[in-house]
Amino acid sequence: MANQWNVDRRFRIGPRRSSLDVATVAHIRGILRFAIGMSHDQWIWNLEETFPSELGAHESFLDQVLAKLVDEGWHEKHIFGIRLSLEEALVNAVRHGNALDKSKQVRATCRLDAEMIWIEVVDEGSGFNPNDVPDPTCDENLEKPCGRGILLMRNYMTRVEYNAQGNRVTMEKRRGDPTDDD
Repeated sequence: MANQWNVDRRFRIGPRRSSLDVATVAHIRGILRFAIGMSHDQWIWNLEETFPSELGAHESFLDQVLAKLVDEGWHEKHIFGIRLSLEEALVNAVRHGNALDKSKQVRATCRLDAEMIWIEVVDEGSGFNPNDVPDPTCDENLEKPCGRGILLMRNYMTRVEYNAQGNRVTMEKRRGDPTDDD
């Protein structure tokens, strides 16, 4: 019997004839790209930088990302949310992940295509479990200073995921995200 599976570099895996509609297949492809670190051939821009665990050391990276979003015509409210989320991830990596230890590094990567921005921030700390962070919207946590940044990141970005160790956060924002209010 001839090969009944169709496998190619764009992660089309499955029987040649599928009952999945085009939107479902596109959604699955997006999830797979995100899960494996965005193996994607349509990136129009890529920036990777490593910097010491010092507050403010990430400013150049942040400024370059925001300038590129403006150049590419991203909506002002998306840029605001991306800035807030990226800055939170970078500061958390320096302050909490690496405990302001200047001998440790933070690596930040940003990739952009016409419809999506993909960001990864990695620190050299021991990590954490984001599920252990108290919900800052609960009455008993309203006066506590922890958890707000993660809440903001999850609300402004289309997708936010942590690795099992908890020292790498990967975020994605898609233009026209259905959760956006225009």
